Amino acid sequence: MQGKRRTQVTQRSTQPPQRSTQPPQRSTQPPTQRSTQPPTQRSTQPTQRSTQPPLRTPRARPKRASQLPTIRELAERAGVSIASVSRALNNLPGVAEPTRERIAAIAQEIGYTPDERARALVTGQVPFLALVVPDIANPFYPEVARGAEEALLEQGFSLLLINTDWQLPRLKRAFGLLTARRVAGLLLAVPVNGELEAARLAGAELARTVALVGQPSPRGLELASVEVDDRHGGWLVGRHLLAQGWRRLAYVAGPERDRASRERLAGLRRALEEAGEEQALELVSHGEWSVASGREQAGRILELARTRASGADPAVASDPAVASAEALQGRAGATGARGDALAIVAANDLLALGVAQAASERGLRLGRDLALVGYDDIDPVRFLDPPLTTVAQPKRELGRHAALQLLARLRGEAEPRRTLRLKPALVARRSCGEVPASAENEESSPESAGGRASAGGRATVG
Repeated sequence: MQGKRRTQVTQRSTQPPQRSTQPPQRSTQPPTQRSTQPPTQRSTQPTQRSTQPPLRTPRARPKRASQLPTIRELAERAGVSIASVSRALNNLPGVAEPTRERIAAIAQEIGYTPDERARALVTGQVPFLALVVPDIANPFYPEVARGAEEALLEQGFSLLLINTDWQLPRLKRAFGLLTARRVAGLLLAVPVNGELEAARLAGAELARTVALVGQPSPRGLELASVEVDDRHGGWLVGRHLLAQGWRRLAYVAGPERDRASRERLAGLRRALEEAGEEQALELVSHGEWSVASGREQAGRILELARTRASGADPAVASDPAVASAEALQGRAGATGARGDALAIVAANDLLALGVAQAASERGLRLGRDLALVGYDDIDPVRFLDPPLTTVAQPKRELGRHAALQLLARLRGEAEPRRTLRLKPALVARRSCGEVPASAENEESSPESAGGRASAGGRATVG
């Protein structure tokens, strides 16, 4: 059987395969079957498209709805020349007031926005101002920036925000932008003195390109400035604490060299002196403008107050666990309505938040075991338990007035020297005790909520 199978296999192999005997069908067809078609079938009419009109015609490509209107379109609608439109929108002379108003109305109607680069070429002025702040994490400064930006947008300018983080090289970089004409002017909300003199020597036209925010102009420099009467704010704090029966005070502040620290302390001292309570201010402490610094300074102050309240017993003074409400709670009638209880005045709200943290760690209740007053009225202090009594600064107005003053300088419309001083307002909440149903000289403050504001909102010019 095996041999038979081999025979069959041999028979299969002896027969030539049919596929090989037949020529391939594909090869029998002319190899140029496809090429028999005229190779230039498409190219026989080379001018078919070129004879037709171009596809990209104004009719084939309609104007997109998102395309912005041009100054030419605005001029055609207003029936004036392009040059007249440019002069009208850039507040340049040579255009009648009715025509200027008509152009502005049509521009608003069609949604025309001027090209800022073209505007800079026409006016010779960069449409940007920079606001320089020391700490963008402090909620006080974004509110100042908001007020400045709102004023600038109305005048066709934009605002750049520069955060120095209390670093001098960053402040110098801001002056570099000014001297290089990358910005038209600077709104300085950082403490400056020698830096201004250096910029003046470097050729910056400070009198018309710099405005100070929250500080007066240094002597010898005719700068526009908008500031808040911090001495009056400190006086409001002192008067309020005395009215609430607090007779032992401590002051927690930023750097000693800082003008805000000094001015607010001077106002607090004046209120105490007027009431014959000069001795009520027992301790003044300085640090940085931060929550951490407020916590650290308050820790030292509360430890000292606890030691005094405990009668300086060494066993008690050395035991941190005794730093409790009982150790600081006032003894009725000892020195006043609040006894020996302490009131801490913080020179800004960030410091006050740190003080509140230190008090909470020691089991002290604000308004009962310890009074606390801040300064600035930033949003977070309204949500403390109890809410913080503080001095509200008109933050947006501060930024707005500074921006308008600088713009007036840039346009040559301002006086050689103009200082605007805004009045702060005390916002009484429950961190110093229960707020009376009626407060003396109450006035509403547009930026304050959750308390009672007094003696604020007015402005003086000097």
